[in-house]
Amino acid sequence: MFTPLQSHYPADNVQQLMELHFFKEVLGWKQLASFVDAHHLTDEIPRPATVEGMRKLSHLYAPYLYIHFVCLHQSNSVYRLVVTRSDTWEDVFISEIEIRSALEETTMALLTLGAGMREGNRCTSSDDEGRYPLFDSLNVWLKRQP
Repeated sequence: MFTPLQSHYPADNVQQLMELHFFKEVLGWKQLASFVDAHHLTDEIPRPATVEGMRKLSHLYAPYLYIHFVCLHQSNSVYRLVVTRSDTWEDVFISEIEIRSALEETTMALLTLGAGMREGNRCTSSDDEGRYPLFDSLNVWLKRQP
C-alpha cells in the first residue's frame, strides 16, 4: 500500500513502485476502499483509511508493506520514504533526504537511514531532488531482501 508525498508535481508513485518488479500488487491510497469492498471486508473494516483499518486488513486479508512519504519542516526540508510492516506496525526501512531551503544558493541531497520524528506531509520538491533518490534507495533495499 502506498501513500504519496504531497507535491505540486503530479507523479504516479503507484506505477513507479510497480516498475520496481518487486511487489505482486500495489495499491494507492485512493484504491484502498475499493479493494476492501471488492474483497467483501467492508463490514469488518468500515474505515480502511485509518491505522486501525489498515491493521485489520493485514489480519483479515494478508500482511503487507505500507510505504509512505513523510516530510519534516526544519531550516531545510527533510523528506522520508518509510516502509512499515502492517502486521507489527514497525518501520523496517527509512530513507531520508535533506534539501536546503530555496534561500540557499545550492540544493543538496544527502541519503541516510534511521528512525525519527514524524510530521505532516507538507513539503514539495522536484522529482530529481526528492522522489527519485528516495525511490532509488528503496530499490536498493528491496533487492537485498530475501
